[in-house]
Amino acid sequence: MKRIQTRAGIFIAFVLLVLSCAMFLSAHPAKAEEIQPVHGIYWIGKMRTDKKATINGQSVYLKKKEKVLVVSRPYDRQGNSIVEKDGVRIPVPYNSISYITDACTINQGDYNTTTKEHFVNVQHHLTSKTRYLIWASLDKQRLNLFEGSGNGGDWKLIRVSKCSSGSAQSPSRTGFGMDIGFKKRVYRYSNPTFSATVQYFMEFSGSGFHKWAGGGRKKNLGKHPVSHSCIRLEKKHAIWMYKNVPAHTRVVVY
Repeated sequence: MKRIQTRAGIFIAFVLLVLSCAMFLSAHPAKAEEIQPVHGIYWIGKMRTDKKATINGQSVYLKKKEKVLVVSRPYDRQGNSIVEKDGVRIPVPYNSISYITDACTINQGDYNTTTKEHFVNVQHHLTSKTRYLIWASLDKQRLNLFEGSGNGGDWKLIRVSKCSSGSAQSPSRTGFGMDIGFKKRVYRYSNPTFSATVQYFMEFSGSGFHKWAGGGRKKNLGKHPVSHSCIRLEKKHAIWMYKNVPAHTRVVVY
């Protein structure tokens, strides 16, 4: 009898503990992730010429050989890049700057899941012709893969992998309206200044995703852009993408 009473007491104590934990959690819900600000890749450049500008009544002077933060640059190398100095953004002709290296912020950590899903669902309401959506985040050097209906608004982040995009001298094409055109297990890639044979190639807008092609700079994967405009991936991720993500999937590079 005493043993039964003891077991009953233990059971009652356990139930009370579960109830108290449930009440505590309901009174102290888990803190939701904050939506973080998202921006494209920034670059460190050097002025080739002097530049004077007046922005909103504020005079700004950029000296020749001065290092500057480039917050935007045109992929086609036409028009103006945007330089930020003292909180002011100044348009500067593209060829007036030598682009030295990236200013990636992955050392501060990647964007959280809430931010990534908000970016594709709410901020840009992106759609895709397949059930997948790819966002290559250049600032974080991360490839984010989402799954959903394709109609937008319901994308869920399912995979994140390190990547390495185009270097300061040959940056990756940016945009929100690109799609995977074709896939090749082995592909001879070339442009006017570079050629190479790459594996697990997935083309979009004349560029593409592919397996890291080799060389001694793999330590930069997920940290710095070093490619010739394509987006390089670790072998296991390149193979998975090649096998599972179909042509016509929407690609965002930003």
